[in-house]
Amino acid sequence: MTWFNSDPINVKARKPHRCSWCSERIERGEVYKRWVCIGDEGLNTCKMHQECHAALERFAAAQAGAYEYDPGMFTRGCTCEGGDIGHGTYPDCVTQGVIYAA
Repeated sequence: MTWFNSDPINVKARKPHRCSWCSERIERGEVYKRWVCIGDEGLNTCKMHQECHAALERFAAAQAGAYEYDPGMFTRGCTCEGGDIGHGTYPDCVTQGVIYAA
């Protein structure tokens, strides 16, 4: 599968959205990252909390190549799987902007 991603831009939400990373709500007035993804399945607009976009960048760097994710697959602002009860205890786990090291 071939993908093209535009550069992400900061946008102030005029209405609520769902984050493409954690599926939590992006509130009206909140600044978030938005970009366009074009792939085999067509055009998609990605919208993420600032901290979720930072987690995506860490995740992508660790993959060293192609990667995929589904909305809600990860915890807000972290690369822990959504609903993981160990969130906050793993090496390089991020909780509220703090990186925890084991």
